[in-house]
Amino acid sequence: MIRVIIFTVFIYFVSVQGKCFKRLEINGKCLCTCEPPFNTSVNLTVSTEKALMMCSLKCSQASNCVAYNFFRNFKQCQLFDRKLTKFSFIPGCVYYYEKVEPRNRTLRFSVDNVLVQFYVNGKNISVSDNFQNVSVWEKAKTYNLPDQLYNIAIKSYNDGNVGGLIARSLDDYVLTDRTWKCIKEANDDWYKIDFNDSSWPAAVNEIEKKHGNYFSKEDAANANWIYFLNGCNNTDCKVDFYCRKSFIGTFLELNM
Repeated sequence: MIRVIIFTVFIYFVSVQGKCFKRLEINGKCLCTCEPPFNTSVNLTVSTEKALMMCSLKCSQASNCVAYNFFRNFKQCQLFDRKLTKFSFIPGCVYYYEKVEPRNRTLRFSVDNVLVQFYVNGKNISVSDNFQNVSVWEKAKTYNLPDQLYNIAIKSYNDGNVGGLIARSLDDYVLTDRTWKCIKEANDDWYKIDFNDSSWPAAVNEIEKKHGNYFSKEDAANANWIYFLNGCNNTDCKVDFYCRKSFIGTFLELNM
């Protein structure tokens, strides 16, 4: 069984030779990644604490290592060289990943025609308090995203003809494309982090959408205008539409 789990996250640090590693702990339980490592080692001749420090040192000295699992009972060290997305609660196992400096992640976006609701990490960001020109699609809106980004959810209103949403962060971490989900009708909890959007269709790219004077091709870069599947495109098409994007990994429940 697979489901997304969102809880309070506690982070502990291990600093070794210039690299700082975070330990991920949720509701008092440590997480470990379920993905295969590029290196595994066991050190039974030293204490558990020293074995942990040696594991941290080994990851720190490897230029391609970005995270590691440490199994306390077996003093086993697993090294990883990529971004990981699958985790589980495994007794006696602790997951550490390299701490990165916060980024200036400013989002530029626009909707055709009206921005109705805007959510980041399941939190409602007041449209009236944070954005101007909410019904002018040619003018980009901006919002400073948190470094720890779980999801973005946007409700818009189309006042006729083809509608759409376009969004891009300055570091290109956020780009509207077919990895987003868009739909015409949504449940009440559609914006939440742990909402299951597997039944939502992938967004449709509106490649021919024109760029306005204040939302240029340079602003959009690799982002696409997106819309919901089979979206109407005539003057009578006056509908709300919902788009969301999840940036979090999958947490696996293992029977152990």
